[in-house]
Amino acid sequence: MGSSCSATHTTVREAEAHRTGGVDAVVMQGAEAGGHRGSFLQEVEESLNGLISLIPETRDHINIPLIAAGGIMDGRGGIAAARILGASGVQLGNGFLSTEESGAHKSAPRRHFQKTATHRQF
Repeated sequence: MGSSCSATHTTVREAEAHRTGGVDAVVMQGAEAGGHRGSFLQEVEESLNGLISLIPETRDHINIPLIAAGGIMDGRGGIAAARILGASGVQLGNGFLSTEESGAHKSAPRRHFQKTATHRQF
């Protein structure tokens, strides 16, 4: 058994710092991501890079696994696009809040989602 370490970055410079620090993978957090920002070398306002540009730019400089995060909500427009652009995988967050399995309190996140015939939509 082993473990791996990943770290969130919002710029290529941060990803390079993580790689130098020895992480096994970097999580690219695009400006589309909600919640806490993983910025640490610049102010948040200076590191709001869109995921579509951040993925290939980071891939050009980093040779460890890249995990794309931020605004990914479906297979075609999110997962497949991120993989085509160079991501090794993706991290989904808010998309799971609307599921029964999430364990979130019924009155909290699901009130922001609208249920359709085939899927739940934010």
